[in-house]
Amino acid sequence: MKTQKSIDEYNLFGKYLEEIRRGKKIPLRIFDDNGLSSRTFQRFVKGESDIRITDLALIVEILSISPFECTEKLMGLSTTVTHKTECLSAIYKKDFQRSTQLIKEFKEYIQQTPFTSGKEETLYKILSSDFLLNPHTEVSKNEINILEHRILKRLHNATVYTLFDLDFLSFLQLNGINQTSPKLFLKVLKTVNTIPLTDNQSTQIVGRALINMLINSIKTKKHSNILLASQLFESYVISDYNWYMFMWKKIAKYIKKGVQNEELTQKKWHLFKQDILSSINIFVPPTQITHIQNQLNLIESYLID
Repeated sequence: MKTQKSIDEYNLFGKYLEEIRRGKKIPLRIFDDNGLSSRTFQRFVKGESDIRITDLALIVEILSISPFECTEKLMGLSTTVTHKTECLSAIYKKDFQRSTQLIKEFKEYIQQTPFTSGKEETLYKILSSDFLLNPHTEVSKNEINILEHRILKRLHNATVYTLFDLDFLSFLQLNGINQTSPKLFLKVLKTVNTIPLTDNQSTQIVGRALINMLINSIKTKKHSNILLASQLFESYVISDYNWYMFMWKKIAKYIKKGVQNEELTQKKWHLFKQDILSSINIFVPPTQITHIQNQLNLIESYLID
């Protein structure tokens, strides 16, 4: 089995930091002045050595870049993230020959490298998506069920959760093969909400999780689930500039009122949907409007079923 280090998928990160240093015209002596050997930095850039996390923190400060920028760059270099992005893109574009090949490659990659929960959760996302959308899929439901059971067992037994756990459960709520209880999702959401969210990616993950839970609650057709999801939106604090989540708060409020008054019909929802789309048509890019429309259409399809 190959070690993750031997694959050296992050070797370009050092070159990325060097590009920033040169672009900002920061002399190498600045590293020495701040307690980090410029020789250490140069060896890291050339891929001749690794670097300690404390030294990396100093580099980030010297170059005046945010930890979020570093994370974004590292994720872009990750084989796991790359496979997930490319494979899901191929599936949604109905390029199933490509997605089948990517799934095969990713399985081989997992078998050749040490276990990580991120790899396993990524595998679930691409397998379940291919199973649901590819009419000629080579993925079996039993394979997905075994993988899902293993991941959920680990999460049920965990005592600490992260945004990525919430993101996975959000995916499972809406795109999973099996119907899942919202209890674990709510437990993880409650844990994550105790941590202040300071970057856009984090707030997007939580927002996506809430939206998926709301849509899934309608899919289950259980009033208790719908009211619970709507109440979560009511208690969710949104910044003044987040128009997208304000819109979804309005949607959740409308759905809650419709359920309580037993008037959440397909016809009324269709009219409400058109009002929402008309109100955002002026300032929202067409691609984003299409995404929102697809989400609202999905709710409408569950109301018709």
